Amino acid sequence: MLNRCMGRLLLRQLDRHNPADAATVQQVFDAAPDFSMQTEGRLPAPGDGQQALDALPPDFDYANKFVFALEMDGKTLGVADLLRGYPAEHCAFLGLLLFAQPYQGQGLGKLALAQLLDLARAWGCQEMQLGVIASYERAMRFWQARQFTELYRKEVPDFISPVVVMRYPLELERAGD
Repeated sequence: MLNRCMGRLLLRQLDRHNPADAATVQQVFDAAPDFSMQTEGRLPAPGDGQQALDALPPDFDYANKFVFALEMDGKTLGVADLLRGYPAEHCAFLGLLLFAQPYQGQGLGKLALAQLLDLARAWGCQEMQLGVIASYERAMRFWQARQFTELYRKEVPDFISPVVVMRYPLELERAGD
């Protein structure tokens, strides 16, 4: 449990061409079945890890896609996917922030978000955007509590309800301050 993890949350960049990294992402999906049920109405499937590593918007370059294992004390607790310069040059887009279920609700999301916001600032981004499935109430509450605000909603194939695209201006106080 988290209270035994006394180390610092680290972001370790993953490589989409490395089968071990795909397995790491898959393990997080497998350990967070509620996420797949709440977003796609199904349990995690083989290949979801590689799909997350490979997912890319049209006309976007892999050089600006960063997938991280979120680790503490040498153990992978979650994963994050961050795009630099999407959907516009001044933006960073958080495609995924997911922790294995035993580590959810323990403050790790806030820690990871603070580091991801710092990274986006270091890139010179002025805002962070993300998409959250409208019916995934726990996730919606998390992002709203972090001062992300809704930009628009859109239907996306494979998801059980509309995607709510949200934004956070990076000029605001640092997350956690």
